[in-house]
Amino acid sequence: MNRKLNEKFEEFLAELEVDADIIEYKAAKEAYENDRIVATKVSEYNVQTTLLDQESQKSEKDTLLIDSLKNRISVLYEEITDNETMKRMTAAEDKLSIIFNDINSGLQNIIAPGSGCSDDSCQGGCSSCSGCH
Repeated sequence: MNRKLNEKFEEFLAELEVDADIIEYKAAKEAYENDRIVATKVSEYNVQTTLLDQESQKSEKDTLLIDSLKNRISVLYEEITDNETMKRMTAAEDKLSIIFNDINSGLQNIIAPGSGCSDDSCQGGCSSCSGCH
């Protein structure tokens, strides 16, 4: 990268660092990582899902065990998705994904105009486009 691009890139990174969505993501991630309740439920959910997969692949399936595992997975899923820490983390991840997609689309449009555009009517030039911005 040339010097000017590198300087602009550093400015861009500095702006990202103070962006409200990035700050919220970092805070939500920290809260998520420190929430022992949600961590325990996610861990159990993963174990139960693995057990269900293993039991479902057996030639002689234990239908009572499968039903029990499905019920427990359902309860855990609801408890996880209803957890405020998890809701916050999911919302923050959604916003972060939008940021990444916008950055990626911008880069794609520089490399191959129109290829990263989400507007189906795009002709490859962004001056008249309303879908990317």
